[in-house]
Amino acid sequence: MIMLIIKRRTEEYVLQTKLFETQLAKAKIEKAEMNADFTRERLELHRSLLDANEQRDSAASHLRELKENVEVYEKQYKDLEKSIKEGGAGGGQKQVN
Repeated sequence: MIMLIIKRRTEEYVLQTKLFETQLAKAKIEKAEMNADFTRERLELHRSLLDANEQRDSAASHLRELKENVEVYEKQYKDLEKSIKEGGAGGGQKQVN
């Protein structure tokens, strides 16, 4: 009778140990899946950040080009205005670059 109780208790402990080991293995798999998800999200955010930086740099470059064009046009306008004032109504012979 005591041997039967000991045998059953031993079987219970073995089964409980297997259950805990299985639960631990499952938890480790879930942890690995979560880490993979977080890594994927970090990569996506990094790509988005790189794209945003590229767009910012492109916009800044475009803005610089526009400012340079405005400066050129302002100079041409001032030169034309000066030419008109100096030459009067008949001063249209001066060429503006």
